[in-house]
Amino acid sequence: MEGNEKTKLGRRALLAAGAAGVAAAAAQAVGAPVKVAAADGDPLTIGRTNSSSSETILQVSSSTGLSAWSTGGDGLAGGSSLPDKSGVYGYSTSANGHGVWGRNMANDTNGGLGSGTRGVYGSCAASDGIAVMGESSHAEGVAIQGWNHAASTNGGFGASNVAVFGYAPTDRNHWGLDISGRVSFSDRSGLLTIAANRSSISTAMPALTAGSIVLATLQANRAGIYIQAAVANPATGRITIYLNKRVTAATKAAYFVLD
Repeated sequence: MEGNEKTKLGRRALLAAGAAGVAAAAAQAVGAPVKVAAADGDPLTIGRTNSSSSETILQVSSSTGLSAWSTGGDGLAGGSSLPDKSGVYGYSTSANGHGVWGRNMANDTNGGLGSGTRGVYGSCAASDGIAVMGESSHAEGVAIQGWNHAASTNGGFGASNVAVFGYAPTDRNHWGLDISGRVSFSDRSGLLTIAANRSSISTAMPALTAGSIVLATLQANRAGIYIQAAVANPATGRITIYLNKRVTAATKAAYFVLD
């Protein structure tokens, strides 16, 4: 009888083990990760979800600490369910290092991409720090580019349909925009030449509104000649610069359109 009981128990154990194997295979078949019950200090199991109650650290004395490569998806994914934590967190202890660095080896593609309510958010508490900085080493490159192609989306802080938005408190100690170097407003500013014996000049200007403002100034010293008015006409899509009288020689005028 004792031998029969052992035989029965052995059969039950085999059946239970077989059922567990079938369940694991079924989970793998539908793509669900199979968790591995492991204690701290145990090695990682490839192809399984490893659980731990403490942080896992990989320290390498040279070269890359950890590399991941995928031919069918993301190379490395990180996630967090806590409101003040990040899916991926990177830091560097070198003054010239980078906490996170992304590079795409293909042409005309993104080294880093952010998506969400704020696609990319930078925060800095240092008095001379920079929250977001862009750098280009090519003469025709762009350090930072903003692009809003949606019809009714927010640029941030209540500004809508804005590609780049700067905000600062309305006092004398803060600036919404501070630029050092040349500035170009390619399609909202320029030079116009008023022909001799003419007292006005007009040019097409896209996206004019009732609130558009035209600033204009002469680029030559003409005695007794001044700009009488600079007018935006949304109905015709043109701006016009008027002089107080005709010029005797061709005269350039500069304009700048604000909305």
